[in-house]
Amino acid sequence: MRRVLTFVVNKDDSDANIADFLLSKSISRSCISALKKEPEGISVNGKIQFTDFILKENDIVKISLTERNDYTQIIPNKLNFKVVYEDEDIIIIDKPANMTVHPSFKYFTESLENGLAYYFLERNQDVVCHFINRLDKDTTGLMIVAKNRFSANILSQALIKKEIQRNYLALVMGHLKNKTGVINAPVERENPASIIRTVDFENGKTAITSYEVLSYNPHNDVSLVKLELLTGRTHQIRVHMKYLGHPLIGDKLYNKTNQQLNRQALHSYYLSFNHPITNKKMTFKSEIPLDFTTLVNKCYNK
Repeated sequence: MRRVLTFVVNKDDSDANIADFLLSKSISRSCISALKKEPEGISVNGKIQFTDFILKENDIVKISLTERNDYTQIIPNKLNFKVVYEDEDIIIIDKPANMTVHPSFKYFTESLENGLAYYFLERNQDVVCHFINRLDKDTTGLMIVAKNRFSANILSQALIKKEIQRNYLALVMGHLKNKTGVINAPVERENPASIIRTVDFENGKTAITSYEVLSYNPHNDVSLVKLELLTGRTHQIRVHMKYLGHPLIGDKLYNKTNQQLNRQALHSYYLSFNHPITNKKMTFKSEIPLDFTTLVNKCYNK
């Protein structure tokens, strides 16, 4: 799909070269390099220019980049997921349980990527999907998918800078000592061949999660917790809650003792970020799935 962006040079950007100007607009060096290879990748006032061209106030800079998807690698498959929002640059998905994000040997055609390939093919859109945040197979809720390289790069940088707010709800075992807190505990694989992660202060990658206990039921010894990811390591919330001694209910990897739910009780319910192109504030909320609410009601009605 071809995406064209247009910028008007203001007084502050006058006398900058094109490369520096585009970098100031959050266009990455790799994107700029790709634009240089496009026949009409970069133009100023309708004329093709090199990246060392010096800009003047009121110049009109247009950049154009084409990405093509290869559906021979990702097999399109009609799957059930909810599209919460879509425009030319992003699509927000509400992912159900029992769906991986990417194909694997076990789930070769049943992933969200397969489903999106079908979705876009049916609409004659040649979109390359860039997944900004990822969810585990049995974690439900909101995901951001960029539909072009420009948006993907800007959103990826926003994620690194902690400019994307990602809130989750979890049902965990036990009564947390503190009502609020921040877990700063690095995460690493248990061993190189394992999918299981653990807290590892010597070799782990930085992992930070904040939490707030919303309620506690002493009769069933369970807590409903709101969590915010400040980093995005694989299984981060699941590992951190186990580390605190309060693993998620239903978590087959990190909690062998409580399987009241056929998956981990974790839902990505809130996303907030600035749109990568318009910079408009975007906020999305997702309803808690039926299996999660049923379990909450069961745990709190006794």
